[in-house]
Amino acid sequence: MAHGWKARQSAATGGVLADFGEDPWILLECVPNYVNVVASFNAAYAGMTRSFAGLLRTLGRTEAAAIADAEADTLAQAVTGMSLPHGRWQIRHPATTESIGHCLDFGLVAAISAGPGSGERGRAPLPVRLPRDLHGYGPQSAEAVLIPNGRSLQRPPGCPWPEPGRS
Repeated sequence: MAHGWKARQSAATGGVLADFGEDPWILLECVPNYVNVVASFNAAYAGMTRSFAGLLRTLGRTEAAAIADAEADTLAQAVTGMSLPHGRWQIRHPATTESIGHCLDFGLVAAISAGPGSGERGRAPLPVRLPRDLHGYGPQSAEAVLIPNGRSLQRPPGCPWPEPGRS
């Protein structure tokens, strides 16, 4: 599972990070533009690969652990490269990029930034910037800030969540 990202790499989106494709039902069915290369799940892959390296080290497989550590570092650095100003993250599509501020990106990048492996063996934690607008808000009330043009977001058919601003 830690190496699941390898089969998802795509030259069209940079070749390093996992590309989850264009189907919004694969990742977050209620955020239709959250497709292709996103920070959150790539951060999770970096974290899993770091954990796998730790397991390999525990088993005495130091060479394999070093390879897994290097792969995790490569993924983590590529995720860091997706960070944008004002607490936003880049979504990479084959022909374009766009900006989003989804809470899943903040959460998973923060988890690998503060979790096992970060700061160890010369690693610097990943930068996580939470926009001041989101301090003190729950995920539902902050949704309009998190999703560009949130008030006019078109949800895919069958999405069980209400439109932003509605309860």
